[in-house]
Amino acid sequence: MVDIKNIGNNFWQLYPEYQYKRPFDTIHNPRKLKDSSKQAWYIVAMCQQSGNIFYNMPYEVRKQELIDTGLISEKLITTDVELAVEDYPKHMYSRPQRNLDIWGKKLDDLYTYIDESTWEDQGEELLKYMEKADKLWKMYANIVKEFDKEDSTEQIKGGGQLSALERGEI
Repeated sequence: MVDIKNIGNNFWQLYPEYQYKRPFDTIHNPRKLKDSSKQAWYIVAMCQQSGNIFYNMPYEVRKQELIDTGLISEKLITTDVELAVEDYPKHMYSRPQRNLDIWGKKLDDLYTYIDESTWEDQGEELLKYMEKADKLWKMYANIVKEFDKEDSTEQIKGGGQLSALERGEI
């Protein structure tokens, strides 16, 4: 897993193996390492769940935040980069991470729908969705627990296990 705290450093020097791994292999450019390094960090900042201060922001807000803070310029967000962002979950997420991502997006959609609905036009339907939201949140919480359990047993380079302190158990 990429340590997002290193954002701003040369991605390819820190993670040379990723130039061969999807979705990063599609944007790696040896002639433009600085630009493709920024693109790789953008992909990580847009997609990686663990340790990512940007991940909890809605997609468009996250994208604009990365542009506004100067981590990437808008001209570097090419079609290939957008496709790599789209492909990231397929190639980089574990099954619990994919489930967490899918459920999170669906819950975002549900709350967007609830927020944009009016009682006058969709009152009955709105009430039905609001009643089901509690059940959906409980299902989502179970997926989060599964993800957290997987995340806390993560291995470090060299095959070692994280200590109880590093896993946040102490």
